[in-house]
Amino acid sequence: MISAGLLYLAALVPAEEAVAVALVAPPTVAVGKPIPAKIAMEIPDGFHIYAADETNGIPTEISWAGSSSNKATVNYPTPVPFESFGIKVRGYSHKIEVPVTVKPPKGAKGKLTLRFKVTTQSCNDSTCLPPQTVEVSAVTWIK
Repeated sequence: MISAGLLYLAALVPAEEAVAVALVAPPTVAVGKPIPAKIAMEIPDGFHIYAADETNGIPTEISWAGSSSNKATVNYPTPVPFESFGIKVRGYSHKIEVPVTVKPPKGAKGKLTLRFKVTTQSCNDSTCLPPQTVEVSAVTWIK
């Protein structure tokens, strides 16, 4: 479940048609340990977004937007096959959680703001909304 503080991917898109995105991270982690987090997305009923490697639609893209001294990996869940506009594609609907792991520099301590950019394109059976990009962030303390 995505909690309060959701960001909606919506420039000119009505909120009920926008993808809600949140970054969920632990409040603290031990020095020297990677930070497990997740990007949680709620896709409106009747809409879908495309898999990260989909070529028949604008793919979902999650990228690290924080300090270059940190490294991040994104582990997209297995997409579901479906048909969109008569074409077989793969993607996601309803709710998904994408695991991400941030590796801070060796010996890092203190406050670390995790930042990711998330780009999606929402489509239903009759239309696709313009692609939207949002930056999500969460604070973790390295102790």
